[in-house]
Amino acid sequence: MIPRAHQYVIVLLSAVACAASLDAQALFTVATTSLPDAMEGVPYPQYQLAVSANVTPFQLTFMSWNVTNLPPGMSTTAAGKIKGKPPLGSGDTVHNVEIEAIDPFNIAAPIVTLPLKVCKPLQITASSTLPSGYFASAYSTTITTQYGSLPTTGYATFAIVSGQLPPGLSLDVSTGTISGTPTIDGSYGFTIQATDEWSTPTTDVETFTIYVAAPETSIYPSDELPLAYTGSAYSVTFNATGIPPFTWTITGVPQGLSATPTGIISGTPLSNTENVYAVKIILTDSALVPQVFTTYLPLVVDVPPENMLAVTTTTLPKTVENGFYEWILSASGGTGNYAWSVAGLPPGLSLDGDTITGTPKPGVAGEYFVNILLDDGVDTTSTIIPLVVEANQSSSDTADNNESGLPSNIQAANAANLVGGAGCSVGNANTSIALGWLLLLAVVNFRRKPLNSSRTP
Repeated sequence: MIPRAHQYVIVLLSAVACAASLDAQALFTVATTSLPDAMEGVPYPQYQLAVSANVTPFQLTFMSWNVTNLPPGMSTTAAGKIKGKPPLGSGDTVHNVEIEAIDPFNIAAPIVTLPLKVCKPLQITASSTLPSGYFASAYSTTITTQYGSLPTTGYATFAIVSGQLPPGLSLDVSTGTISGTPTIDGSYGFTIQATDEWSTPTTDVETFTIYVAAPETSIYPSDELPLAYTGSAYSVTFNATGIPPFTWTITGVPQGLSATPTGIISGTPLSNTENVYAVKIILTDSALVPQVFTTYLPLVVDVPPENMLAVTTTTLPKTVENGFYEWILSASGGTGNYAWSVAGLPPGLSLDGDTITGTPKPGVAGEYFVNILLDDGVDTTSTIIPLVVEANQSSSDTADNNESGLPSNIQAANAANLVGGAGCSVGNANTSIALGWLLLLAVVNFRRKPLNSSRTP
């Protein structure tokens, strides 16, 4: 009979032999399924390898590890932690790491091969001088990057850390795209920081410049000016490209015509001014560095053809806020079947047939350029005439509250004292004074005319 102690040894040896004969995969396996990226020049966060038991009550203690093909500068501890720091210049590589777990009985789990990527720090690759933009034109460019650890989105994140983008442009922080429509020309410098998704994020900083060019200035009409006739109203309005507001300097117009800084030539050429005039036009825009455009355009003044349709109104009398206004437009020639239209009247005025009428509203004082268009069913003509609305300085609280025109000591409440109940007898001693004021008021009202109102003969 075998002693009891020897029986224990035999059982233990039998168990060991039995375990050694089992397929190790049936007992335990490497549970690690992926390895975090490493970054060159940056210490690797010690990453613990793991195993899992497939048989209960198999104990996963006192395991040893055999890990091969790690990146340079990295190793594994006895407890199964990967550590180290890949050297500079070793990035942008992938290492197929072989991992083997071994138990105290020298039973090894199947080898697992996992990729371990060594990244280079994030780098901005976009040129420091970005594509130029143009005032009021759509713009788009993207700040490009390479390297870095971007396992989740595939994109770095971006931020402007100093300077500013051109007004009208904005940065998409998730894609690095700068887009929009520039609203002010000039050169703009700014610094952008890009950040990756590394556990200790790597960043790169670059300073950029975007130049926003002002559009080229030009004018229309650009070849010649419309024909003008002596004695006939004339107007032409220039348009321009560039950055508004524009300033116009126009010289060389014939007698009877004048030009405004807003680019309008208008008036009526005088008799005996028939000729060809070289009108000099200087356009200045409002770019940060103003652009100046200069040209000469021919203007022909001729004798009007017989029965030519023409607007003969050459001026519009000035008016005042809150003052009634009325002015009849006149024309000559054509079929006589006139249809008028106007644009640019002050608020409160309108066109009624051939008459501009109404009352300018308070607060609209200023100079208005009224565009008058005449159509006779066969031909059309137009002119632009300035109309000045002056501020009303004559009104007062007293006048507003006493519209009767009577002195302040004779109010409507005392009217019963002026005339008896039947309207034929005098009521008190103020009779002569009151009758005098009533007579004066009647005369004034009879002779009163609307303020600043006029009609053509």
